[in-house]
Amino acid sequence: MSRPLRNARHERFCQSVAQGQHYQRAYELAGYQAKGRSAKVAASRLMTNVDIAERVQALIFAAAQGAEIKAEDVIRELARVAFSNVQDMRDLVNGCGDLGDLTRAHAAAIAEMTTDTISRGQDEAAIERIKVKLHPKIPALVKLGEHLGIFDYVNRNEVNVHFAVSETPLTDEAWEQEYGGQGDMGAPAGATDSTDPLPGP
Repeated sequence: MSRPLRNARHERFCQSVAQGQHYQRAYELAGYQAKGRSAKVAASRLMTNVDIAERVQALIFAAAQGAEIKAEDVIRELARVAFSNVQDMRDLVNGCGDLGDLTRAHAAAIAEMTTDTISRGQDEAAIERIKVKLHPKIPALVKLGEHLGIFDYVNRNEVNVHFAVSETPLTDEAWEQEYGGQGDMGAPAGATDSTDPLPGP
């Protein structure tokens, strides 16, 4: 477990966030004077600090170790990552919102967030650009699929069929030689109708 941060306010902020407090409320509980919108913006900026983000994660991990973690909790967290969508963060990325506006489900999908300050010249105020990186979706989807047994079913019933299509139509004589005696469908010997039920495992 990481050590407490030297900055007492930062540490109180991390403790509150790890306990489930909204970022803005955690910022106020830490002893900062800012309120309302200013507090939300400042709190979101604090969460981009690497030391603070790592401290929050360490506190959450320590709490999880001392708690009874259920299987459905793990599945729920995997689902948050697996079905995350960057469009859920569009207001944040476009500068119209901040991290404190996101639900915990959406925030759980974020792996990294950075803020860049872009200068626009002497006569214009600088703007902040937020970059959001989500946790990889594919590993989470694979884990969920394995848990649900989806891939076992697919593997048991997988059929690979390869067709070669000629640009030149077969003549009547060639058709009779190739498919003669195979019935109305003209299917080659040994072929299986795609509508037939698949064999069992």
